Amino acid sequence: MIEIKPQKTMFIYFYPEEETLDELANKIRNVAASYMENGWELPKFQVWRVVPEDTVTRTEETNQTAKADSGKLDLTLVPRQIIWDIAEVRRYGNEKYHSPDNWKDVEVERYRAAAFRHLLAYLEDPQGKDAESGIEHYKHMACNMAFICEMENEKWKN
Repeated sequence: MIEIKPQKTMFIYFYPEEETLDELANKIRNVAASYMENGWELPKFQVWRVVPEDTVTRTEETNQTAKADSGKLDLTLVPRQIIWDIAEVRRYGNEKYHSPDNWKDVEVERYRAAAFRHLLAYLEDPQGKDAESGIEHYKHMACNMAFICEMENEKWKN
């Protein structure tokens, strides 16, 4: 029997080549039953579908005559929530500074420092919000990292 310790998020791995959806449902039910038996709060379940390696690389073997996209980044793999989170922080910044591009006039070191401050605040309280904006610290971290990525990319282009 696998020993289960309480967690806020429980990752369940699903192997479609080896198990059915009924077996996956039983796996989740068993974990939930164990939590309830121990009086723990039920976790948020995240199911990860594990696929054979040959199916992951199959896109490079497709016919490229109709659409030559081999080797291009698949942006659909980026979790969409981060875009919403950054947009929320950007809306606040645009309202505060009255300019959508003012962030470009700030030194990258200040974004590094801000990202670090928000990281420390997030580690202290993952649900915590910035006192000034009322927006979660992890969203500010994402926005700062977006600025850093853009500035570093521009620096290496020039």
